Amino acid sequence: MEAVGLTVGLLALVGVFEDCVTLLSQFGAAKSIGKDYSYLATRLDFQRTLLLQWAERLKLYDNKEYDTRLKDPYLKDLIQSGLQCIIQLLQDGHLLQDRYGVRPANIQEAAETSTALSSRLSLRISKQSLGLWKLHNHAASQHDHTDSSHTPSDADSQSRLRTSDKVRWVIKDKEQFESLVRKLSDLLMDLDRVIPPLQLGWSHQIVLENEIKKLKSVRELRKVMNASVFEDSNLIDVTTQTIDRECTRSILNRLWFRLIDDRKNHIAEAHSKTLEWAINPPASGVVWDDLGQWLRSGHGIYWIHGKPGSGKSTLMVSDLST
Repeated sequence: MEAVGLTVGLLALVGVFEDCVTLLSQFGAAKSIGKDYSYLATRLDFQRTLLLQWAERLKLYDNKEYDTRLKDPYLKDLIQSGLQCIIQLLQDGHLLQDRYGVRPANIQEAAETSTALSSRLSLRISKQSLGLWKLHNHAASQHDHTDSSHTPSDADSQSRLRTSDKVRWVIKDKEQFESLVRKLSDLLMDLDRVIPPLQLGWSHQIVLENEIKKLKSVRELRKVMNASVFEDSNLIDVTTQTIDRECTRSILNRLWFRLIDDRKNHIAEAHSKTLEWAINPPASGVVWDDLGQWLRSGHGIYWIHGKPGSGKSTLMVSDLST
C-alpha cells in the first residue's frame, strides 16, 4: 500500500517532467538556413541537459532513494508549478512565433535538432523511466487484487503529450530565440533554488563541463564549441581539451595494428655498449648531434638511422618504458 502511494507521488512529478523534456526536443534549425542557426539548437540542448541532470540529482526515478525533500508537499507543489511554467512556455504557439523567433516546420522540411550533450543522460533516464512505470503498473495491479474499489490516481490520469500535440519548431530569428534560451535558463535556476544541491561546488557550469568531457564525437564537440562561445570561457577550454583528446585517440587508433607490440616484445637484451655512442658520445669529430643535449632541450626532432645493432630499437623500447 505504501509502495503504491510513494510511486504515485513520484509519477505525478515524473509525468510533468517528461512532458518538459519532450517539448524541449521539438526545436531545431532548418538545414536549408545553414550552420549559423545550428549553434542555437545546441544552446537549447544545454538547457535540456541541465533539466535531465536536475532529475538525476534528485533521483526522481528512484522510488526508494529519491531526495527526501520531495516528500514536502509545499516543495513538491513549487516544483510542479515550475515545470508547468516550462510546459506553458513551450506549448504557447502564438507566443513562440511572435516573441521567441520560431515557426512551425513544414511537413517535408529537414530540421537539425541537437542532442549532442543531452543524449547520454537522455538514454539513461529513458531506461529509468521504463523501470519506474513498470514498478508502478505492477504495484497498482497488486493493489487492485486487494481493493476492488480502486479509482484512477493523479498519476494514472496524468495528462501526457499526444502525438497530435507535438509541433516541430524551427528557428527563424536568432535574437528572439536567444531570449527563449535565457528564459528557460532562468526557469531552471528557479527549480534548483526550490531544492538546492547538497553537494558543495555544484553548478550548472560543472554539470555541462562533465557532460562535455564524456563526449566522443569530434563533430558533436565542435557544435558544442560554437555554442560555448556564448556561455562561458571555461566551457570553451574544456571543449578544446576534449577535442584534442579525441583527435589524439583517433590518430593512435588509426596507427594501431594487431602486431603493434610484436617488435617491442621480441627485442633481445642489448649488449652493454649498444648505446655507448649516445650515452658517452665522442668529444668531437662525430657526424651526429648530442642525444643528451637534445633530450634536455625538450623540443625538436632527433632522426636516428644506422646499421643493425647500433641500438635504434633498444632506444625506442627504453623511451616507451620511461
